[in-house]
Amino acid sequence: MAGEWNVDGTPVSDWTGGAGQALMYASAATVASDPGTRDDFLRLAWDFPVTTGEWRYYHSSLHMLGLLHLAGKYKVYDIGGEPSAGTAVYADGLAPGWRADAFSGTVDTAVTSPAYGGSGTSVGLTPGGGWDALSFSTAQPVAASGISRVVLRVHGGSSGTRQLQLMVNPASDGSGSWGTRVPIDAPAGTWTEFAVPLSDLGGPSAVGSLAVQDRTGQVAPAFHVDDVRLS
Repeated sequence: MAGEWNVDGTPVSDWTGGAGQALMYASAATVASDPGTRDDFLRLAWDFPVTTGEWRYYHSSLHMLGLLHLAGKYKVYDIGGEPSAGTAVYADGLAPGWRADAFSGTVDTAVTSPAYGGSGTSVGLTPGGGWDALSFSTAQPVAASGISRVVLRVHGGSSGTRQLQLMVNPASDGSGSWGTRVPIDAPAGTWTEFAVPLSDLGGPSAVGSLAVQDRTGQVAPAFHVDDVRLS
């Protein structure tokens, strides 16, 4: 595919534009209304070889960013250290300094299906009793002054709708007040994103723990959580 065009649609030369341009075309084509056009660009991106030679840095950078976008994995990645405002709590794995637990059930932090974006992993809870919860906590609470909301995606399992509630605690061990519980409903078979302001969660001074809890009081089916972050 040509990389330079005249305004009448004819190619200027046989220069292809390289991997960077091919991947940017494909990223833009994801919103195309014509499936054939969209598929052609996606196939071009998938088949395009890795750039070598003089322009490898520029085109390979765009190649990588394009593939991340097409895979649904273009996001902020924590490179280590204590958790800080605006970083992930869980994104295909627990961020450094964070741990996952259950009030009474079983937690799996490396579930491959379902996983948001169709690849990577999610964290799942198989409840052990009524009011069970999947919780995330850190030894170094994050000051509320640096964040405004809790964002997460929840998969409701194989059938029905999981009736849950989100809550936060300023203490890492859960000894503080859990504040205001905010109801969130997660339908089966799909990922639903929730972005809940800290003000709706009781306005805690810090986030040491956060929990996604069943609110029915019954032993509920398993559910999964992914892409959890403070922003």
